[in-house]
Amino acid sequence: MLTVRALAAESGGIVSTAAPAATAVRLLARGRITATGALPPERCVDPEDLFPELERRNCRFSTEVDALR
Repeated sequence: MLTVRALAAESGGIVSTAAPAATAVRLLARGRITATGALPPERCVDPEDLFPELERRNCRFSTEVDALR
């Protein structure tokens, strides 16, 4: 099982659900998202752009992998 956690670095709280959307808007404004139409994020946002941008906004990410029994 894979668990991904996104936390606000300063407060340790959960990141707002608006943070990825706001990040996508910044990437769109910079021309980093060029796709058009109604698409799921995994089809139009490059993770190599998304995660560093979120981290610049004090979000940190961790992953944990547990073996299934």
